[in-house]
Amino acid sequence: MRMRRHRGLQPPGFIRRGILRAAATISAIAALHVVALTTLPTGCSSACTPDPRMSFYVEVIDAASGAAVCDATVTYASEATSAARAKAEPRILAKSCTYSGPNEAVGTFAVTVERSGFTAQTQTVDVPFDGCHVEMQRLRVALERVR
Repeated sequence: MRMRRHRGLQPPGFIRRGILRAAATISAIAALHVVALTTLPTGCSSACTPDPRMSFYVEVIDAASGAAVCDATVTYASEATSAARAKAEPRILAKSCTYSGPNEAVGTFAVTVERSGFTAQTQTVDVPFDGCHVEMQRLRVALERVR
């Protein structure tokens, strides 16, 4: 008796070729969708990019001297939600001390800046969406010394 060689659980050749053709077709369709989505007209002036943008950043200075204040506490809260306040991340850029808000968050934010020996200040900032990303806003807060 002659033994047949077992080829495992593979479908016959014509089915395998059909599966490969279907996979190639699906890949081509997916590639067309990606191209179509990245070339759709949007509100931004250039092509959309995948990198996130911070919604706002805050530069804190001493009102009397104009010197950067790098040890302030900067918090923010969205006025659209009742979420708890979040602390802004300090970033040292060049010779100024800035604090960054959230990435890609649209809306109105109440930003509070505090430091010991200074009067706390709160400002609001509106962050719009341009069709691709948020339009980053810049705040400059001058803290007054307590007398």
